[in-house]
Amino acid sequence: MDKDYNMWGSGFWMEKNTTIELQQLIQLTQKFLTFTQSLLEKGSITQDQYIKMTEQKLHFLEKVKTGIEG
Repeated sequence: MDKDYNMWGSGFWMEKNTTIELQQLIQLTQKFLTFTQSLLEKGSITQDQYIKMTEQKLHFLEKVKTGIEG
């Protein structure tokens, strides 16, 4: 078993992993928003496509939040 798991208990281990996963999700979301913004600025996508993409991302994040708050 993992040393942190034995030393701190399962609650700490799960909280630590959840925090790391949330940080990764935030970073990925920031990259996604930067990428979609650049596509919009270059004219590769329309304003409507940009709105749909960001709305879908927001919907996904709301589902994640609901799952965490559970």
